[in-house]
Amino acid sequence: MKALPSFFIFSFTLIAFGCSANLIKIDPDFIIAQPGDVEINIYIIPSEPVAGAQCNFSFNKDVVFALNVTNGGIFEYWANDIYENFTRIDNQNGSIYNIVAFSSNASDNEGIFAKILFRAEHEGFSWLNITDALISDANGNKTSIEVINGSIIVDATPPNITFYSGNEFFRREVIIRWKAEDNYFPEEKINYSYSLDGAGWSEWSNSNETFYELDAGNYTFILKAKDEAGNIAQKNLSFSVIDITPPEIKNVKVDKINGFINISCDISDDFYVKEVFLILNQIYNYSMEEINGKYFYNASYPIGKYEYTVLAIDKSGNENTSTGNFSISPPYKPSLVYPGNNSTNISINPILKVHVVDVDNDIMSVKFYGRKLGNLTWQLLGINTNVANNSNTSITWYNLEYG
Repeated sequence: MKALPSFFIFSFTLIAFGCSANLIKIDPDFIIAQPGDVEINIYIIPSEPVAGAQCNFSFNKDVVFALNVTNGGIFEYWANDIYENFTRIDNQNGSIYNIVAFSSNASDNEGIFAKILFRAEHEGFSWLNITDALISDANGNKTSIEVINGSIIVDATPPNITFYSGNEFFRREVIIRWKAEDNYFPEEKINYSYSLDGAGWSEWSNSNETFYELDAGNYTFILKAKDEAGNIAQKNLSFSVIDITPPEIKNVKVDKINGFINISCDISDDFYVKEVFLILNQIYNYSMEEINGKYFYNASYPIGKYEYTVLAIDKSGNENTSTGNFSISPPYKPSLVYPGNNSTNISINPILKVHVVDVDNDIMSVKFYGRKLGNLTWQLLGINTNVANNSNTSITWYNLEYG
């Protein structure tokens, strides 16, 4: 990068010392411009009443072209209006001669002495120097003056953008880094605006960008870089967000509750879990329900042994599985509590009590059957439901006959 020496940009000449000097200066004293018309002012700040001013002017003919010089209005009379072609522009040598204005009465009001319109034609640096300056008082005498000159940079070349990011990202957080170099201005003076996949343009700023929660897919990032002259460069970066990581299955549990088997698990994915299935004995395929990232399937099954597979599929088609097994076992044979086997002398309305145990800790239904000795047919005496595991349950058998 090219940097201009500070003495070019902020040069000034002190013609006479002392706090009482009248100031004549270029306003603005530093200009950055693209090719085109640029106007500068010669400004006077009096320290005493003044009645007139005159100067010549110097500039870089290889960079700017002087178009005209006009009255700034601080003084009453403009010499070029009185004497035709009195003020002379010499573009071949980069000079302007005889810039003169005066008033019949002196004043200490500050203001514009002259306006100079340039055409910025070529890239480069031009000094804007006031020469041979003179400011007169009410009596036409020279006064002490201070001169502050200026400069202009003409810049038609936009910054050069370089991306330092790759084209493939394997996560949803994408950091895009870039840098721009300019022929006149340091990097911190360059501002950027961007658009991702046709979205609106961001505000101009001087920072790189991080995008979060991008889905897998192909993207186009468009970056604009603007230097202080207003030149804008644009460059595109095409990149892909690639998802190759399958969902993560954790905390798989099989709970036996009230005769139902509840299979649950936690499933997460950096991108998106699309669907989750429960496969039983490699035959039956059920869709698992989801609540807050936890997936479950709840159903009752016949007695038997089962193998299950939880199959998780993310939005990109990546799959992961977790396999396990469980069994459904019948309850143990009930044990007689009362009356004992072959009991005698019992009531004609006896209470029949048994103790029941289920290996799966399920809630049970217990059916009681009875028959008189010699009968072939069993009679259903009653059904007790919601019987807890490892507990007693009973019914009354009414109206037994003696025998």
